[in-house]
Amino acid sequence: MTFDLTVFPVDRSLTFEEAAVEVERASGWRLGFGHDRRLDPFLAALERRFPGIRGPGPDGPPVELTVTRVTVVFGLGWSIVEELAPVICDMAYGLGLAVWDPQRETVGLPAPFGDAPLGSDGLRDHVDKRNQD
Repeated sequence: MTFDLTVFPVDRSLTFEEAAVEVERASGWRLGFGHDRRLDPFLAALERRFPGIRGPGPDGPPVELTVTRVTVVFGLGWSIVEELAPVICDMAYGLGLAVWDPQRETVGLPAPFGDAPLGSDGLRDHVDKRNQD
């Protein structure tokens, strides 16, 4: 089990429930190649910050990363949630992308739809709960 985040482009304000529908729709199979080009700056920034994250080897961080046509889906290992989740959220916000966080039941929206990126609020609670299980 991982701590999951989904990064995706938005053109309007969304509630958590509306974002869940968008993410579910985006995760379905679609005919075609490539992905939404609005994800490119995020993927480039991610690779600069964490070289090799898209294809981690034995020395890479415990992250599963999947790029679909309209999303970047992260499965974060619990040992790095508090370190990596806020970085992902900051990067997405700064590049105009939304972040859907099903654990905290929230969606972080970029400007002008949101005021600030999702921070670290509530992460410790989820990590502690996971460590107790």
